[in-house]
Amino acid sequence: MTAAVADAAVEVAPLTVAPLYTTSTLADRLAVTPNVIRQMLHRGQLPPVVRIGRRIRWDANDIEAWIATQKEK
Repeated sequence: MTAAVADAAVEVAPLTVAPLYTTSTLADRLAVTPNVIRQMLHRGQLPPVVRIGRRIRWDANDIEAWIATQKEK
């Protein structure tokens, strides 16, 4: 490695990750019960999920965008 490369400072932007909603936190956000969230999931009425093993989560950005599309015009 050359001295110029070793001395070069590399700035990396901080990684920003949107929080993930659980069934319970999504239910709280939408003011419904977790059972309603499960029903909406099975009916295909929610944005795609993020699966972590057997656990189901929703990206907060996806949920907020979805909520914005649900507003009546």
